[in-house]
Amino acid sequence: MRKEVIVAIVIGFTIGLVITIGIITARNALKGQPKTTATGQTTSVPTPGPAKHAVTITSVGENHVTTSDQFNLRGKTTPAAMVVIIAEEEELMVVADSSGNFERVVPLIGGANLIEVVSFSPTGERAETDVTVIYTTAEF
Repeated sequence: MRKEVIVAIVIGFTIGLVITIGIITARNALKGQPKTTATGQTTSVPTPGPAKHAVTITSVGENHVTTSDQFNLRGKTTPAAMVVIIAEEEELMVVADSSGNFERVVPLIGGANLIEVVSFSPTGERAETDVTVIYTTAEF
């Protein structure tokens, strides 16, 4: 009986070690670590640069709770970009200023409101993000 337990422990330890080494190897490969080719040359995987066009929401965080039936959505994107805000019951549009800032009052319905923000740069690039805002009349 003792022999089987020891064998099971050794096999389990070996399988765990193999899985751990596989995870570490995969993580290093995804980070863009230098790789050695079959000829012995070292190459590096290029890391992607920052996105040219993006949109971020600066006025509220995810799952923001409010007791008002509307809120002021502010954000930042590419200067002069067209920003489309898709709320639960309305679609709104605004153009970002010369610094890329935009702002618009968004109406809310009771409960959770998924607000999608889609930005189109002057060159036609698209970026999007979303945030959930919770409207409640409960006092807390």
